[in-house]
Amino acid sequence: MGRIIHTTNPTRLRTTALKKMTSAIREFLRSAKNDTELFELGSSLTAALQEISESVDHTAAAWEKRDYWLKADAFRRQWAWVEKFQTGMKQSISSKKPDDLQKQIIELGEKLGSLKIS
Repeated sequence: MGRIIHTTNPTRLRTTALKKMTSAIREFLRSAKNDTELFELGSSLTAALQEISESVDHTAAAWEKRDYWLKADAFRRQWAWVEKFQTGMKQSISSKKPDDLQKQIIELGEKLGSLKIS
């Protein structure tokens, strides 16, 4: 059996997910805001945040293999906001609180607006 070669690296996955999240939030804020669309957006954003979280762990684990512990810890701290938003959105979706979810989506949009996405 041959080796599996991944053509996408974690940085590219994070960048793509951040761009998708930014455009989805912008589109949602422009369109009508009913609860069904709000919960669908929340679910897709939660999935994108999970993808980002996994890519952060993958990158940090690669650095830890090379004994770059400080760099890995700093990188995880830099991306700690992902876990915060992911947990908050999951709780809002499971408890069916559209006002809380909308507030979190707006906060996430502000956070994404402040990030530099290459």
